[in-house]
Amino acid sequence: MTIQIEPWLADYLQRIFARQGDATDIPRKEAPYRDGSEPQRSCCHANVDRWVADDPACQAVRGWVISAHMGDAIMLEAHSVVREADGTLVDITLKPTDQRAPFISHLGSEREFEAAREVVNQIIWLPS
Repeated sequence: MTIQIEPWLADYLQRIFARQGDATDIPRKEAPYRDGSEPQRSCCHANVDRWVADDPACQAVRGWVISAHMGDAIMLEAHSVVREADGTLVDITLKPTDQRAPFISHLGSEREFEAAREVVNQIIWLPS
């Protein structure tokens, strides 16, 4: 199914697509929150927000994972990871047994990322 999207979002997704060569595999980190509970599957944004609240030396990094290549198209899924105090990026949501998916960091404001994510949390993008 083809959907029509706003020009600002098409431009945003095109910029992500153009940066797919910058995508990197983010190491997985299995660690509990300070209270001993575990990050929940499929809740990456909330997991990262909670992690950063527990450890202000860390930062949330928003972006997109490339979950599939389909010819000239790619499937993008909104995702969040943690930048630890030493600058290392780690994924606290995905488990080591989950399929690897390269991550492209969002360049821009939190507001821009959230606006894009509200419209498309997952999309197959074929550049025009």
